[in-house]
Amino acid sequence: MAFSRAWRLSLVVAAVLTSYATVDGFRSIGTDHASLQAAGARKLVHLNLLSSFDSHQPSGDRHSSANQGRRIAEFMNLEPVEESEARKARRERDLETKAQFVKYGDELWSLRKKMKQLSELLDDGNSGSSEEAIRQELREAELRDPELVYDMELLEMELVQRDGDKQQTEEARERAMDARSCLPQYNLEGLWVGR
Repeated sequence: MAFSRAWRLSLVVAAVLTSYATVDGFRSIGTDHASLQAAGARKLVHLNLLSSFDSHQPSGDRHSSANQGRRIAEFMNLEPVEESEARKARRERDLETKAQFVKYGDELWSLRKKMKQLSELLDDGNSGSSEEAIRQELREAELRDPELVYDMELLEMELVQRDGDKQQTEEARERAMDARSCLPQYNLEGLWVGR
């Protein structure tokens, strides 16, 4: 299908303006309000050019005047979508869960070092009257280790499942999943390519 010269010229101009607008958009990041308004005006000129480009296409093309409005709508109103109540509640729950456990890395290793020292104090038996205070401190430290909590809750879930208590089983499963959500080895997302 032969395209008219005006249509090809419009295509070249649209490509040049697209690349210019992209480069200029990166250049205007962090500038004052007047420059951002100028960049917005250039974007509108660019959108008008796109609409004229769509109108110059041959009638048999897949872009019709019905698609023209959708094409412009693609570039307008790029405001963030408001979050639903369920998503907000889930995000708050995730923040509470992450606050409950220490982060994986140096904080976790420091916590485990502290737990080891407390265990050694209990094993020595020289703690005397403060033995209960050391045990309480050790229990609190154990509850901040997500890997340990995950293993303990899985064991608890198995034990109460044998007893047939469905409510306790579900509660243990939820606590295990909360701890698991803080473990990086269970939260790998995306494409991983091995070489």
